[in-house]
Amino acid sequence: MTELRERLAGYHAARERVWARWHSGRDARPDLDGLYAGFEDLAAGDPLDAARRAHQAARFDEEREAERRLLSAAEAAAVEASLRGLIVDWQEREASARVRVGAHETSAFAARLRADVETDADARADLARGLDAVDADLAPLREEVRAAVAGAWADRGYATPLERARAERPGVDLDAWARAARRLLDGTESAWHAMLSGALAAAGLPGAAPRAIDLSRALALPRWSRWFREALPGDVLDHLTRSWDVRLRDLPGLEIDVAAGPRRHPAPRAFRPRVPGETWLVVASRGPVRDLTALLDLGGRALADAFVSESLAFERRVPGDAALGHAWGALLRDRVQDPAWADDGPPAARAAAWLVDARVLRLGPLRRLAARAIGVLELAALPADAPAGALADAHAARMRDALGVDWSGHALLRDLCVLPRAVDALRGACLAAQLAEKLRSEHGRAFWRARGCGELLKELWNTGSTYDAQGLASQLDLGALDVDFLISECTRQ
Repeated sequence: MTELRERLAGYHAARERVWARWHSGRDARPDLDGLYAGFEDLAAGDPLDAARRAHQAARFDEEREAERRLLSAAEAAAVEASLRGLIVDWQEREASARVRVGAHETSAFAARLRADVETDADARADLARGLDAVDADLAPLREEVRAAVAGAWADRGYATPLERARAERPGVDLDAWARAARRLLDGTESAWHAMLSGALAAAGLPGAAPRAIDLSRALALPRWSRWFREALPGDVLDHLTRSWDVRLRDLPGLEIDVAAGPRRHPAPRAFRPRVPGETWLVVASRGPVRDLTALLDLGGRALADAFVSESLAFERRVPGDAALGHAWGALLRDRVQDPAWADDGPPAARAAAWLVDARVLRLGPLRRLAARAIGVLELAALPADAPAGALADAHAARMRDALGVDWSGHALLRDLCVLPRAVDALRGACLAAQLAEKLRSEHGRAFWRARGCGELLKELWNTGSTYDAQGLASQLDLGALDVDFLISECTRQ
């Protein structure tokens, strides 16, 4: 399978660059036609039969897992290639959607960013109405894409996307993680509502009938902006890792792109054309605190990629358990709520007050993630011909209950994708929390200042995606990954 491995590595690098250029707003539409013109064999699905035979013929567990990952990557390439025209049209529509605020129009992407900084009540009302209208307008196209993706996977033998998700995650009990997500929501409910009321008040927003965009602004912690405005995210990350002899901006092949722009996607993303050796961190600027936490998250992922052994085969460097990337990001990002970090970080002069306010930065996204994890598993269980709209009201109610703010019934397919990536993110958050506790017990409360901590992390990163999240936890004697430790940390006074 050497030839397939090399083709997939080349395809992965080219695809990551295409999507990075679109996500950053450099290209108006993702050039999938150009991508697949260079990989016609993958687009046609030619290698699939050979990959299936190799997987079936594998005699040992390690070999079988390697062949499974190659087959999975080849299947995903064939599915995207078969739908590329629809996918490009969809992404172009998302990027070109418009929202009117007062007498002016702006892109929907820019409107979502503006919601974090806008203070005028009338303008905020326009933003909320306009963004809801965009979701309503795009809902039919999003449903068309969902059904087409589900149908494409059905054509390859998976009755529903959920079947595909289970095949991609051997050993992961998705039903158990849905129950864990519910337990996290139940276990943090009272703590969250207390935090939310304080965060809304601190941001100067009404506590009665808050909207989704109000939560977004509250999570930007605007009253802390002046404390973080002069703190360059790269400097903060380098300060965290200085004892490990690592500087983020010295990593080979790293591009950090933090900017604003009407076509720039609002979600921060790390793109990984070559692991190790080429990583793009793309962040749409949303204010000092948001930018810092986004760069810490993406920087953690970039550090992990930089230390992956080049001797590993492609399928042990890139394809694998997506929860690992989420874990490495959260391990650094969550330090902003750590007392030992606050004592000498940007808010050091008001560390105690910062630690109270910053609790929402962790629990708010976790509760949103848990609600999405439940919803995405319901969505993934639908076959292509079952309308996703039947889940819209239940999803909106779940998000309202989880976050304490109004949530649009049109947001289902904006919030959720066909495959359960939210579950991977939740698993990664658990791994990060349990690993941080182990590092704290071995290296002290400011564990990131210990050279030994850095040496351990480099050893773990060197293994790439050889282990899945639970396998890595077992190697480290962390026990079973679960939400209980997260609940304890997030509700601790």
